[in-house]
Amino acid sequence: MLAIENIEKSDDKRLDDFRQLKTKQSDHTRHLYSSIVIVESEAVVRQALSHSSHDSVETVGTEKPQRLSFRTLIADAEFYRDNEQLIVHAGLREDQCFSCTRDVLNEVVGFHMRRPVIASIHQPAEYSLDELRSPLLILNGLSDSENVGSIARSALALGFSSLVTDARCANPWLRRSVRVSMGALFSMHLHRSHTVSDDVRLLRDAHGFHILVAESMAQSVDIHTIQPRSPYALILGSEDQGVDKELLDLADEVVQIPMHNNWRSLNVAHAAAVAMYALQHRLHV
Repeated sequence: MLAIENIEKSDDKRLDDFRQLKTKQSDHTRHLYSSIVIVESEAVVRQALSHSSHDSVETVGTEKPQRLSFRTLIADAEFYRDNEQLIVHAGLREDQCFSCTRDVLNEVVGFHMRRPVIASIHQPAEYSLDELRSPLLILNGLSDSENVGSIARSALALGFSSLVTDARCANPWLRRSVRVSMGALFSMHLHRSHTVSDDVRLLRDAHGFHILVAESMAQSVDIHTIQPRSPYALILGSEDQGVDKELLDLADEVVQIPMHNNWRSLNVAHAAAVAMYALQHRLHV
């Protein structure tokens, strides 16, 4: 039975990882490459714990992701009781596990939490370009962390095990991205590209990837008519600026989702899910 110490004061240094998270989330440049990842909500914390054990859940790709390394876990008595074996199997020590009231935690994080369950982990090391697997998703300039998390959640469900984000994209390990992904990011191979056009060219020319870009333009073709060949990569751009021209120039195909009722707009996370489903369906027919 774990002996859990209760933290009674909000100025306790053991809560420093969680201090004023809403401010940190909005400070994009400061926390873009932070070494600490905040895991919020009981469901996502459980996912993190399961990926910290030696018997991590299986992933879509041929390799399992590296084990997550916990810093601090804050939870209530019910969470510890219901998940004790998972916590022990994940290798957490008693000096990493604490409890506190919801009022104390709300004061620390800077917003209202429905339940005082939150954790901090070390940001996992990224995968190299050579370690990425098809189908591969590349995000170009998506600055909204919730969209990134939502796309990751859909990607994993639809068979995409690898995710590339460029230098203008929100860090997938930001708190809101991790939460909205429901922990899907823990099962994916992530790579941050500082020169995304060079990486796409390398994937195409050296690794034989079929490069598909989702963009609505004159030369775009209906995504339902495309027959992707494996390995392949799908590139998505932001809603306001679209995909960079240098990436469009590297595309083997530019595809679009047919729309109706004289309407030409989809949220990028919704468009991503539709596009990934359509391509995966076409690949396997």
